[in-house]
Amino acid sequence: LSYLIGFSEWAMRFPAALSGVLTVIATYLLGKEFYNRRTGLFSGVIGMAAFQFLFQSRIAELDVVLTLLMLLSLGLFYRGSRSGNRNYYLGMYFPMAAGMLVKGMLAVALPSFAIFLFLLFKKELTKIRQIRPIWGMIVLVVLGLPWYIVEYLRHGQPFLDFALGFLFLARFQGVVAGHPGPWYYYFPALLLGFAPWSQFLPFSLWLALKNWRNDPELLMLSFALPALIVFSIAKTKIPNYILPLYPYLAIMVGNLWDQFLLSPRKYFRGMAIS
Repeated sequence: LSYLIGFSEWAMRFPAALSGVLTVIATYLLGKEFYNRRTGLFSGVIGMAAFQFLFQSRIAELDVVLTLLMLLSLGLFYRGSRSGNRNYYLGMYFPMAAGMLVKGMLAVALPSFAIFLFLLFKKELTKIRQIRPIWGMIVLVVLGLPWYIVEYLRHGQPFLDFALGFLFLARFQGVVAGHPGPWYYYFPALLLGFAPWSQFLPFSLWLALKNWRNDPELLMLSFALPALIVFSIAKTKIPNYILPLYPYLAIMVGNLWDQFLLSPRKYFRGMAIS
């Protein structure tokens, strides 16, 4: 990128800014795919204006890029499961492979585990063959692995210690770069980072849990809850680690708003009961 537009602060921030815009669009499209156009619009606006997301989209870091790639992976999986077109399943591996280059194996592990949980709770594990896992492995190996091989050949063990140790395993085994935190660290982090929409999170999560048997809710919960648990277990804690949850939280709140507009009395009664 620096060869095309020069080396500058603007060039360093551009990938995150572009990914932020694309994530908002993808959130709108997925909210529309899950529910309807109004929910999609709500979801895009909510995600776009969340404090942590807005902040991360303006700085020279790759967390928004990872968020976009994970969102695309699960979005393509959902589209494939709804349409029966297996090409969408093949397509979901390309964002995973790109995510490997951006942030490592976590970009593959979290969406893959969410898909596994989704099929498990739907009692459809036999459909794993339909998502073309062999072709998926080929895509990951061909697109995601060569850079790791080249860097290992150039730098040897120090590269593995950095890429797999410092950047991944070390963050679960101990505190890296002076960023400790208690197990409940991400609960207040979400309240601050998802502002000004944080007050809608409890009821929107309750609504998603209540309707967990529906495909949209089940897929969102299958990603968001395990990811939150994984990052809470890690010894190193930074607010931007949970940024990939934000699009799904935005869709949950967007669905809450849409349902409220359809039947406000029902949700006032539900809030009073809960």
